[in-house]
Amino acid sequence: MRKMGKGMLCNGSIMRGLACGLTALFCADEPEHYGRSSMEDSLRQGFIGIVVQSRECIEEVNRILTRYGKVIRGRIGIPNREDETAVIGLITEGTNDEIGALTGKLGNIRGIIVKSALVPVIKRKKENEQ
Repeated sequence: MRKMGKGMLCNGSIMRGLACGLTALFCADEPEHYGRSSMEDSLRQGFIGIVVQSRECIEEVNRILTRYGKVIRGRIGIPNREDETAVIGLITEGTNDEIGALTGKLGNIRGIIVKSALVPVIKRKKENEQ
């Protein structure tokens, strides 16, 4: 475990567990895709967790999220009014480059912690296609 600030602890196995869960969710019918780590420009789906340790930087976070809106499929934000922190969860779909650029820009903001878990998008055949 490592300290993330303001007494928060991060266990790397939590994110690995989330990644495994997402892989199982998105690849349930096709186990041969488990563990695939290709860095090609194929689409990825996943989750990005953002911890905002200071409300002072929230405008910059929102600007970046707006700029990368095309890869964000869903968003939820939970503010903690007692200590002026917040947690934002994003569901994303995009290439490694797009999602990496988003998380990189967010991670460079002082007072922001970003973690992500991605899995490959699997194209499924429609029932009427064979």
